[in-house]
Amino acid sequence: MFTSGIHLLLRVQPEKKFTSSEVSAQLNVPRSTLRYWEKEFADFISTQETSGKHRRYGPREVEILKEIKELLEVKKYTIAGAKRRMSVNRDVGSVEQVLGKAMQELDGGRPLNEVATKLKRKLDL
Repeated sequence: MFTSGIHLLLRVQPEKKFTSSEVSAQLNVPRSTLRYWEKEFADFISTQETSGKHRRYGPREVEILKEIKELLEVKKYTIAGAKRRMSVNRDVGSVEQVLGKAMQELDGGRPLNEVATKLKRKLDL
């Protein structure tokens, strides 16, 4: 894109990645606990590995790990209970997204029964 003869480049900042040591210190849990949680909650956490096989956690994963710590250590959930709770939270988030889209479509003037049908189909998935 050219503006006044000057070429402007938009640079996307890469998402900050944290080492297991950084996350361990931030959450005040041993690195072995992070590895255990990563294995137990694999449906919720996806880490990246460097070429040297070092784990890297993105901000989303750190937030999920904080939630896991809260459920296990503060609220005293079992591993199975924490997994169920996180699944419910994820499902509620999906329903909220569908409802948000439906509300936008309503604002756009689409007939209510069409929006309701679409919402029902998405919820039945």
